[in-house]
Amino acid sequence: MNIDPHNILIKPEEFIDFMISENSEGQYFDRKEVRTEGKGMDDARENIKKCVSAFTNSRGGLLVLGISNNGDIIGLNHLNENEYNSLSKTLRENLGNHKSESREWFYETKKLLLIYSPEGFYGVCKTIENHPKGWYREGANCLPLTNEVEQRLTIDRSKKFEQLAITDFSQTLVHEKVYKIFKQTYLQEQGSSLDWNNDLEFLDSLGAIKLENSKYVFTNVIHSFTFCSYFFSIKVLPFRIF
Repeated sequence: MNIDPHNILIKPEEFIDFMISENSEGQYFDRKEVRTEGKGMDDARENIKKCVSAFTNSRGGLLVLGISNNGDIIGLNHLNENEYNSLSKTLRENLGNHKSESREWFYETKKLLLIYSPEGFYGVCKTIENHPKGWYREGANCLPLTNEVEQRLTIDRSKKFEQLAITDFSQTLVHEKVYKIFKQTYLQEQGSSLDWNNDLEFLDSLGAIKLENSKYVFTNVIHSFTFCSYFFSIKVLPFRIF
């Protein structure tokens, strides 16, 4: 069953049957009971690290705390204030490179904590410690990052980051004289016989701009050109091009 995990975060009351169903745990969804006896709280905090890291390093997902593995809604009402707050603290202070958001939600009288982690674009999500750990999601499992997987993930994230839009394209942001020199030099170095009279097509071929919602926008690729060739004028500083 393909359900957008972010929709569950927004309207959990519409997806309660899914959250407690037998086969709900998978690539985009996980649920955990939180126990207080023994190492229960340590296990809960470790589960948050694993799931948030794995979802962020994969294609995103949702973790619900307060539902057991067999689908029973246990809730988090039995946690004292410090125990409950430590769950959110783990999310804020013990993981890097993630954009997770959480919300408290009550099913009848039982308190649940929903943590949504979108797919990351800014590097690999790992724990913040002397020897950082990270995970990725494969089906219903959070698997430790291997060097091979991490390297592949880093390259993939770098490519996605380069294609993120940073501001609308405007000819006024281009330093015309410097741009012409850059274009001429670039084509000579590439040995290109193309004329590229259309500047939009030229910039698009470099990946420096792209069409988004029927208009051109600058992408993060432009950083490399501005750095080595002073492609843009000082006007673009507010947009963090440099």
